Amino acid sequence: MISIRCSELDRTLECSGSLIPAAYPVNFSNPAASTGTAGHGVLARVIGDGIDVDDAIDEALAGDSALDRSDLEFVVSEAMRAWRELAPGIAEPRVETPVRSRYCHGTADVVSVDDETAVVVDWKMGYTSDLHDAQLTGYAAGAVELLGRWPDSGYVRTIEVHVRHGTMRERHITPTHIADFERELERRIANPERQWAPGRACTYCPSRHECGARADFLRGSAAMLSAELAKVPSRAALAALYDRAEVLRLALGQYWAAINTSLDDGPLDLNDGRTIRWKEYRIEKIKVGAAWSVLQEAGLQSTDLLESLKLTKKALKKTIEKDVPRGQKQKRSDAVLSALRSAGAIETEIQTRRSVQAPKGDA
Repeated sequence: MISIRCSELDRTLECSGSLIPAAYPVNFSNPAASTGTAGHGVLARVIGDGIDVDDAIDEALAGDSALDRSDLEFVVSEAMRAWRELAPGIAEPRVETPVRSRYCHGTADVVSVDDETAVVVDWKMGYTSDLHDAQLTGYAAGAVELLGRWPDSGYVRTIEVHVRHGTMRERHITPTHIADFERELERRIANPERQWAPGRACTYCPSRHECGARADFLRGSAAMLSAELAKVPSRAALAALYDRAEVLRLALGQYWAAINTSLDDGPLDLNDGRTIRWKEYRIEKIKVGAAWSVLQEAGLQSTDLLESLKLTKKALKKTIEKDVPRGQKQKRSDAVLSALRSAGAIETEIQTRRSVQAPKGDA
């Protein structure tokens, strides 16, 4: 019986055809993935080795100069915010710990096991908020094997932290969960007739560009959307097409990413006289320090100028922490932002965006 990586379990249970090795696997490297990898490394150093957050970030940046410092600082800051909430209930955490059970193996971001309790924490640093129940169940099974038995609590506490969204999902994995999970996984693996289920499972499938089922799914989805949008679609029809539209959106994103990579090698001929090429645009930004006296001399009043300025919280936080000693940056920026809120200097703007509501965790 094969052993599946925990990170591939959700995809395997949805589409067992994805287990077939790809002749030319897709490389999923991208800036967001690089930030996520670096963020995991920073958290392992901070939680596992007890080093200062800023020192750990500097280490990561020294190892990969292409990383976006501000984005890495953001995901680490949000993850540490969650960790400060979780840490009191997690005794002797181990980081980046290999775990293995009957059908799967992987590396748990944070795991803690003792006679009474078992806890697994998994950091998700991507932009999506998809849940990974099978992956966390796999880690839970591995935690039980790590302990050698079920803890006295009778369950493994799993916590999936979506760092960029500021959300956490907690589940209690019981022996029944594990038994049902392994039974279904065994059925999928043992089935000689692989079942293809193109859709959301394709996102990180290394075989997606070779998969005929996915190609048919994309063609069918495009036809269905075109037909439905030719009329006024009902709410039920819109809901039914949501996942298909999302897969098409991702496929188009992959196409544009490939176009951008190709343009780095030069203009792309469209075979009809047109070409696609990179074009530079000039964007002017005003330096407030140098511009202030000039604007006042032009007759603009300070009150009017202040109304035209807009400070972003992210940029202000960076300025506040600029010359603050290591280990005190977060405390300093939190104090200043708290004072600004008390002074009524921070306005809250409500924005509306789509969000898929996931089921609540098990009790």
